[in-house]
Amino acid sequence: MVQAGMTAEQALRAATAGSADVMGWRGRVGTLAPGAFADVVAMPSDPLADVRAVEHVSVVLAGAKVVRDDRR
Repeated sequence: MVQAGMTAEQALRAATAGSADVMGWRGRVGTLAPGAFADVVAMPSDPLADVRAVEHVSVVLAGAKVVRDDRR
């Protein structure tokens, strides 16, 4: 999406919140709040500064449980 002209922020929103809207999950994705899905990814650098950071995810939480942790 970035190669097609989107900013990193636009591409990340389209891939996350935009997809959630299509699935009917508005308000349950893209936020850490009661009732939201507790799926979180962490990476060692800021994907807004360099969108390629999403290629280096080191921690994944799904349903509030750690399902991947490459830091260990």
